[in-house]
Order: sequence, then structure tokens, then C-alpha cells
Amino acid sequence: MTRQMELMLPVTGLTDAFACAANRYEDERLVIEKNTISVTMQEGEPSMTVNGIPMSLSVGMTKIGNDYYVPVEAVEKSLAYGSTWSAESGVLSMTGMSSEKRVLPYAYDYRAEGRAPDVKTRVPWEPAGPSPR
Repeated sequence: MTRQMELMLPVTGLTDAFACAANRYEDERLVIEKNTISVTMQEGEPSMTVNGIPMSLSVGMTKIGNDYYVPVEAVEKSLAYGSTWSAESGVLSMTGMSSEKRVLPYAYDYRAEGRAPDVKTRVPWEPAGPSPR
């Protein structure tokens, strides 16, 4: 929880908790992908883009020690989840509100996303020793 009383979720737990991909790039940009939804956040910026549409947040992604955290508000707005917080028991419950059954996107291409790795040059293969006869 932040000083502004915003509940935060660890980035490392997003994949298991919400069945999505969550990857950091350049150590400060987070990309969350689920179904046909793509969310991008920058460390410290109280905003995100959802499928290219900017959205404001109360607080942005935060780094504490070696771990990154995103506000619950970001998951609610981008992945269509509702949340209930019990201060008495210290339990946060989140429920998916989307009726979309599809789990995988219709198509995905790293080149179209601008994240294709560089092609590596391969050295021709040569046997390690004399070939057995």
C-alpha cells in the first residue's frame, strides 16, 4: 500500500494471478498482455496505455527494493477486474468482470510489436573429431 493508500500488486505475481503475460523492458517499461489487451506502463508515471489508448491512474508503477509493483486500479481498468478490500482482515479479493472466453489473441507477431530479437549468425557445424566408420 502506498502513502496515498493505494493498494499495489507485485509484478512477479501478475502472470499467475491473472493468467496474463507481464514483461519488463529497459528495466522501466512494463507490458501486460492478456487476450487481445495490451497494457504499457512506465515506472513512476501515473498513467498507462491500453491498446494504445492513454488512461490516467492515481499512482504509477513503483519500484521498491528490487521489486516492481502496479496499482490495483491498473488491473481493474485494463483487465476488467473488480476488487474488494477488507482492511479488517487485510485481504484483497479480485474478480474478473469480462465475459470474454478467449484466452489467446487471434494473432501475435513480435515483429509487429517491435520486440523481435536480433537474428544471430550461426557458425557452420563441424564434427568434433574423426567420424566413426
